[in-house]
Amino acid sequence: MKKIFVLLMTVAVVAVVLIGGCKPVAPTEETSPPVVEEESVVEEESVVGEEKLVFAYILLGDLSHPFLAETAEGFEAACDLYGVEMALSVAEYDETKMISLIDVAVASDVDGIFTFTWQDAASLTPSFQRALDKGIQVAHMSTKTTDFTQEEVPHVGFEFYDQGYTLGEYWAKKLEAEGLVTDVNVGTFLTMTDSPLELDRRQGFLDALTDGGIEYISSDPYPTDPSQTVTMDIIKAYLLANTETNLIMGTGGTATAACFQAVEALGFSPGEVWCAGFDLLPEAVVGVRAGYGACNQDEVFPYGFLGATILYLRIKHPPLLIGDLPIHTVMIDQENVDLYFPE
Repeated sequence: MKKIFVLLMTVAVVAVVLIGGCKPVAPTEETSPPVVEEESVVEEESVVGEEKLVFAYILLGDLSHPFLAETAEGFEAACDLYGVEMALSVAEYDETKMISLIDVAVASDVDGIFTFTWQDAASLTPSFQRALDKGIQVAHMSTKTTDFTQEEVPHVGFEFYDQGYTLGEYWAKKLEAEGLVTDVNVGTFLTMTDSPLELDRRQGFLDALTDGGIEYISSDPYPTDPSQTVTMDIIKAYLLANTETNLIMGTGGTATAACFQAVEALGFSPGEVWCAGFDLLPEAVVGVRAGYGACNQDEVFPYGFLGATILYLRIKHPPLLIGDLPIHTVMIDQENVDLYFPE
């Protein structure tokens, strides 16, 4: 409605200028109809009256987290490329606020909504449905929603169990090469114990160890804290109380970085307690470079870029329905860390 309104107002203004701003001219043989001027006015009307698409990017965390900030950069870059207006909202780790922000975007009649949460996406289902009912395109990243098909709400990312399995395959070979195949003590640390993403990663990791012939003893999913400093202290306390630990793993970026910080803070040499995990924050990169362990990393920038791309293609090129789009992951250790994180 707002687009039609702006177009009508523009046409009215141009008409007033043409009628009221021109002096009468007596017809002569030299005078010819201003055909070229009329064509240029019509062309200008269509440009002035066209309104940009608006895409809302709503994420559970905030931009102080490097991973989340880079996804926002990718989303913004795609919006700039396609000439789309971007509206960014952060829920500051508050799920209720996340739902409210989606509902505000729906009420504002944005053209597309892209969301990022690593918690159970089922809580977003009513808001997603309200958006779809209004004809708003929706795409989602991180944990998959099981309440919609990929034709309805496409997913950007990968299967987190598979990512955990990839990490476990690497470590099964590494531990075997180190002669650690029996009684391997593993500590697993979760940022949020109710996160399907983190639980799937952990299970995939442990299953791969089993399939790789590693006999291990694992801790239960150990809860930590959104604060990296607090998480490091929790992991340090765990290691001091469990001196037989061979390997610790973080299932998210904060816990992974804190694993590396903890072993370094306690003065362990590389290999005394190995570190593994995902989503390499700067502290984890330092630890990998120093030889304390290896992690699986996903390409972060494309998350946001592909999210905006899905929305744009589905709006501008119907009936083209872009479904789930995968994100590449790679194992990063001391040998290739400089390739992906040059100093």
